[in-house]
Amino acid sequence: MPNDDVRLNPQITDVDVGVRSLRKITIYPLALGDEIKLTETLSQAITDYFEKTNTIEGMSDIAMVGFIVDLIKQNFEQIIGFVVDEKVNVPKLMKDVTNYQVAGIARIIYEKNFEEAAKNAGGLFEMARKLFLSERPSPPLQNDMGMTILDSIEPLSVKGESPAES
Repeated sequence: MPNDDVRLNPQITDVDVGVRSLRKITIYPLALGDEIKLTETLSQAITDYFEKTNTIEGMSDIAMVGFIVDLIKQNFEQIIGFVVDEKVNVPKLMKDVTNYQVAGIARIIYEKNFEEAAKNAGGLFEMARKLFLSERPSPPLQNDMGMTILDSIEPLSVKGESPAES
């Protein structure tokens, strides 16, 4: 009998995979540690590629899509290992998944792990920007003698005038 107090993560998604006959696999959200590893792996691959080719500026949309597809294919075994149940035989799964299914799984991983996080981070940055760049006056700074910093600054004098004359 299932425990009614157990709630399933709404980010868990079932996906049909298979070349000849379909079967379901469950895609789980990335744990933070795995998300960091995945981000580092993909960032390094992207950096390496663009350092070798120097083509990001003039890259056509088709070339960019090709690059992304190749990037996913080259790293898919590691990626899928992060998001499926430990009981899944990942090398065997790799022989029973199509390019179309790989693209769908990659999209799910992005949507469930990165898309909402990027939106939330953007919202946090906007909140922080408003907080730190608000027009509120800051309290005056005080030195060790209890004087405000502005009180301790000597007035500027114009050439030929003493501070008392200005």
